[in-house]
Amino acid sequence: MRTVLSLALLVTVMLTASCSSLIQVEPADTHAISPRPLGGEVSITLYFPTNDGAWLETEERTVMQTGQPLEDIIAQEFLLGPVRTDCTSFFDEDWSLQVDVMEHIAYVSLPRKEMESMGHQHTRIQLQALVNSLTAVEGIHSVQFLINGKQQMSLNVISIGEPWLPAFERVAKEDYRPLRDTDPQKGEYFIEGEILEVIAEENALLIEQHLDSGSREAGPTIVLADDVIIHLQDDEHEVRQELDIGDIAVGDVVGIIMTNDHQARGIIVHRWAH
Repeated sequence: MRTVLSLALLVTVMLTASCSSLIQVEPADTHAISPRPLGGEVSITLYFPTNDGAWLETEERTVMQTGQPLEDIIAQEFLLGPVRTDCTSFFDEDWSLQVDVMEHIAYVSLPRKEMESMGHQHTRIQLQALVNSLTAVEGIHSVQFLINGKQQMSLNVISIGEPWLPAFERVAKEDYRPLRDTDPQKGEYFIEGEILEVIAEENALLIEQHLDSGSREAGPTIVLADDVIIHLQDDEHEVRQELDIGDIAVGDVVGIIMTNDHQARGIIVHRWAH
């Protein structure tokens, strides 16, 4: 009898232990214990490129936070672009930016197709603006960019393999190749005009030429030489940086040095502060 009771007790203990091992514990909702305040008005600082793409300026905003992490709100506001007229944005407000924060790093997934259509200078300054905006959030120290949710080493010749840190000084002028003056002895000539279309896949520009009595007519389609040099100049005709064709925008006023075989070997992009 004592043996039967022992066996019954042993079976009961085993069944109890087996049932306990099948219990699933739901993970805790991390936002429920977020140290960031939720609800009410909060002040944020956004960074945007200046119109000439040379440096960043800040814009303060007051927004409502009703349950969303602050980094998501900043990403949404960043996509809306600047209010101030001396700044711009090379992102489209219809885009979607996914932001996840882990161990003080904000992981931001960017859309591949849209990003690859941007020039390298626009990419560099716009990404730095986003980094500065996100690292203003307490607890975010750096930003790791992803493309369609996956990490890659570069984007538009810009390194994104490692997390980016904030940079608060003006963007330094990059090294640029010198551009020789027009040489009429070699059959070269100079034209000016306004950009109507950038045809990147054909390495060409469609322009509306500004003609005067001494101008030589060219275009309207201007083919760029393979080694073309493109400079961005400011109001004082100082070179800000070297661009590539993807950095040229419709409406830019340009001066073009044409070779004797009617290709552009040099382009000067003029952008004035408003």
